[in-house]
Amino acid sequence: MIWWRGRLSEVLVSEIGCKASDKPEKLAFVDAWRWWLTCDHAFWSEAQKRKCVDVAFVRAVGQPYRVNRNIRVAKLDHPTQIFTKGKREGQAKQVRDPTDPHALAFSKMINELNYEENASLSQRGKALAEALAENHSAIAGTPASAASKVNWFLRPKGWTMFDRFVSIAVLGSHQSSVAGMAQFFDALDKRDFAKKLAEVRQAIASPFPEILAERVIDKYLFLMGLRYSQRKSFEEEEGADDESEGTNDRMSLVLLNGFVSSLPSPLVDQVRQQADKLGQTVCLSSLLHPDVAKA
Repeated sequence: MIWWRGRLSEVLVSEIGCKASDKPEKLAFVDAWRWWLTCDHAFWSEAQKRKCVDVAFVRAVGQPYRVNRNIRVAKLDHPTQIFTKGKREGQAKQVRDPTDPHALAFSKMINELNYEENASLSQRGKALAEALAENHSAIAGTPASAASKVNWFLRPKGWTMFDRFVSIAVLGSHQSSVAGMAQFFDALDKRDFAKKLAEVRQAIASPFPEILAERVIDKYLFLMGLRYSQRKSFEEEEGADDESEGTNDRMSLVLLNGFVSSLPSPLVDQVRQQADKLGQTVCLSSLLHPDVAKA
């Protein structure tokens, strides 16, 4: 998670030249590249190679993206393990169902999701919302965020992910429901998501992968939603001081700086140049909810 204040600007200046006055598009690019190298490329390449997802893939994506909890784990009574004390004495202990039926239903739903390749973002979001509604009882959870994420690795072009902070950035409030997800994609579509995506793609062209553009927008929305959410929280919390407000900021920037500094020298230069170019040529604020954009 990344959010910054003026007093923390020096943390990144030495490596990627970021200042407090820099546009968030610049940091979004660096964070997208960090995720691409650490896990996104592996998930994306596996899904593209297999042209489908399975239970293992769904659960693997769920770990770094923290969405496994949204797809419930089925339990079975263990035939030999029995509680020997307490109120449950004599009852069978439960163990995880190895078939993971809810994740199985989830992966089947993602594989069978059907929309035209040139469908708008709103149409795609509606198709996913309808699929989730139809499969709600089988999946047994609230997996709107998980579905948007796993779907990106299988169908990345022109798609983006849905979660708490991006929903705040686009809708102005935290949404987690299927209906909220559909509203999120509809709002982005109306704010020329496709046009902005093309601008990002052009700005980061070669040597970086074309599909990274979708991840840059996701990281930008996440960043702006997190920034707005934390600012609102500190405004509402009586007695919040500057030092407590900046704790998460400092660690996030240190982690990002550590990632960039660990790259080979030529790649550090490329990351810096592309981040600068994106920050100078692309503005993504039109994708934001008005309250978030002016905060």
